Amino acid sequence: MWRMTPYKILALFRIHREFNPDRFKPEEKEADIDDVLGGYKKACKEIDASLKAIASEMKVVSATFEGNADSIEAMTAKQDVLNKRLEEQKKKVAEAEAALKKYQDAGQGTSEAAKKMETSLNYARAAMIKTENEIRNLD
Repeated sequence: MWRMTPYKILALFRIHREFNPDRFKPEEKEADIDDVLGGYKKACKEIDASLKAIASEMKVVSATFEGNADSIEAMTAKQDVLNKRLEEQKKKVAEAEAALKKYQDAGQGTSEAAKKMETSLNYARAAMIKTENEIRNLD
C-alpha cells in the first residue's frame, strides 16, 4: 500500500505552490498597528513622563506655599505649572487626533483599535478641559 509521509506531503505542496502561483495569492491583511500609528506610542510615553514631572512640580509648589496658598506668588507659581500641564495635554490631544486620522485613512475607522484610540482622545480632551477650568478658577 502506498503511504504519504508528512514530509512528502509538504514537498508536493511546495512544488504545487511553486508552479501554480496564481492559486496561492498572499492574503490581504490589515495594516499593522505600529505602521498606522507611527510614533504615537513613543510620543505618548514622552508626554506621560513629562506630565508626571509636572505633577511632581505641582506638589513642590503646593508644599512650598502650604501656609500661604492664596498669596500672589503661590497663585503665579500654580498658574505657571498648570500652563505647562495644559501645553503637554494639548500635545497629547494632537497626537491622539493624528493617530485616529491615520486609522481612518487606513480604512480602519470602525475597528476596535480605532474605538480605543477615540476613547483615549476623549479622555485626553477631558483632562485638558479640566486643566483649563483650574486655570480659569485661579484668575
